[in-house]
Amino acid sequence: MADPEWLIGLGRLVTAAFATIAIYFDPTQPTKLADEARLITLVYLGFALLALVPIQRPIESRLHILTHGVDIVVIAWLLHLTDELTSPFFAFFHFTLFACTIRWGLTGALLGAVVLEVMMLVIGLPDLEDGQSELNVMIMRSGYFLVAAFMLGYFGAYRNRSRHRLERLAAWPSVHLRQGDRAWLKDIVGHARTVLGAGRLAVIYEDVDQLTGTVATCADGQLSVRDFDDTAEWAVIANDLEAFRDARSTGCAEMLVRRLGEAIGEEALASPRLDNVCVAPFFGTRYRGYLIVLNARYRHEEIESLASIVASRISYELERAALIREIANNVRTEERVRLARNLHDSVLQDLTAASLRLKAAGRQVPEEAQPLLADVAAIIAGQQKQIRRFVEGKGAIQDGNGLPHALDRHVRQLSRQWGCEIHLTTTPVDFRMSAAMSDNIAQIISEATSNAVRHGAATRIDLVISAGDGRLQLGIADNGTGVLVPSEAGMSEPHSLSARVADLAGRLCVVRDRPGFAMFIELPST
Repeated sequence: MADPEWLIGLGRLVTAAFATIAIYFDPTQPTKLADEARLITLVYLGFALLALVPIQRPIESRLHILTHGVDIVVIAWLLHLTDELTSPFFAFFHFTLFACTIRWGLTGALLGAVVLEVMMLVIGLPDLEDGQSELNVMIMRSGYFLVAAFMLGYFGAYRNRSRHRLERLAAWPSVHLRQGDRAWLKDIVGHARTVLGAGRLAVIYEDVDQLTGTVATCADGQLSVRDFDDTAEWAVIANDLEAFRDARSTGCAEMLVRRLGEAIGEEALASPRLDNVCVAPFFGTRYRGYLIVLNARYRHEEIESLASIVASRISYELERAALIREIANNVRTEERVRLARNLHDSVLQDLTAASLRLKAAGRQVPEEAQPLLADVAAIIAGQQKQIRRFVEGKGAIQDGNGLPHALDRHVRQLSRQWGCEIHLTTTPVDFRMSAAMSDNIAQIISEATSNAVRHGAATRIDLVISAGDGRLQLGIADNGTGVLVPSEAGMSEPHSLSARVADLAGRLCVVRDRPGFAMFIELPST
């Protein structure tokens, strides 16, 4: 595409050249001023030749305003010398108006039109009083230039709006993935909504490997995400999505979006107040789906191409997120294998040796010391079992009859190990969750028990666990001494537990730090 500055310079040169040729072959009236008019056009032609080289200055530079000032002065002078309102040099008006629009958009078009209108009034008013009124010419020319200014201003505003949208598109947010966190999806969908000027935005995509899908809708900065893990349920929705391939008209797309919204129970899509719907498909290695733009501020044809670009970028982010998770899982698996090998070859063997020595010592100590050695041996045996389960990748606890039953066994073992009472209350009594989350909860309880006994000399710990609405809440309180040295920043959070909860995308709050220690933990239950 041609440089706008070079285009303005070329337009000035062509206009000045044709004006010079025209006045040479057909001198303007009055003839007594024809020589002066020729001289002005020749000088302006020379200026146009010099200005043909683009000005390498920022658009705010006063040098640009100076060149337009020369254009306006030359036009005013030529109009004054040549028949005023009926002068053929009114053609210069078009060039000046176009140049202002190219350089400054809508603002340039409107300001340029105002300056030219004022100039025409100043030059034309004396012409109305010379006995040959040309009021109709002034009115028509004024109306013409105002209409031209508004129409050119529209294209200038459209260009500026397109540039701003491309700038926002280029400022795509950086995606930071965290386990169990959908903040990255909120960032990219929210940014896409801003770029497209959409009242609402929906991203519907399918995992082609798992044959499951996800629907994410964004309105007023709020993200709603719904996962369809049932392959049979998603298959019905996937069939409805196929209809979008043939949806060419906006009315057809609106009907399909409403039908899809009713099928999946999304009010944002099923709303009868849908307008200016644009649908852009995207296809990736693992994910395929559609970006649906609802109630956009701009015309459908204005955002259709941009929606396709945004859809491709969303597809890229989804594929990138899946790849990062896969790489992270592979790294964790490799590290787990390496750690398990080291545990098996060092700690597990040392614990086995210690267990054998305890058995040998048990035959040589008095009978009253036998129960104490048996407790120590039981603790070592329990740790051996946990290490073997870790080596085998089975986690710290069994969840065959539900999490409460598995935790109850784990709590009894901790009670014997640390010599304190642990009371566990669970609501409801039969809820289930993933093995990974069960293992993390067991580790949290183990760490809290260890801290309470070792640092607070606690003899009783109360655990309250409740699940519901996709969240898991843990209340942990003990009767120990708490935190003896208060923190300057307030209540002290245990660092190890805080780090584990943060990794699980949860939150930890210390309710009481002395006497005794109490904290509240909230985690996603998936």
